[in-house]
Amino acid sequence: MKFGTKLKMLREKYGLSQKDVADSLDLGPSTIGQYELGSREPNFKRLRKIKSFFKVDYNFLLENKKDDQEVIKKIELDIVDLKEVLKKNYIIVNGKKMSEEARKGLIMFLENY
Repeated sequence: MKFGTKLKMLREKYGLSQKDVADSLDLGPSTIGQYELGSREPNFKRLRKIKSFFKVDYNFLLENKKDDQEVIKKIELDIVDLKEVLKKNYIIVNGKKMSEEARKGLIMFLENY
């Protein structure tokens, strides 16, 4: 799988638009679109921002491996697992259980993210 395809899949897994990603990385939305189409590739500085933003490693972004789909699936599971933990109210903040209002607000945020 090529870099642009991986970038698009990561962006979609997190439910982000090209503009969302571009704003977070201080880039233009058209730059993200060009990366996804494969008509342009990021320099090292931008690649480092993308890696950090999506919390993946350089090898995943740059190498074409058979297990790329598995990495994408794991990212999706991590997002789902956080929602499940919140639904069960297992979050402790400063030694106390998260308030019901905060918990529901965070669940709503994740579902709409």
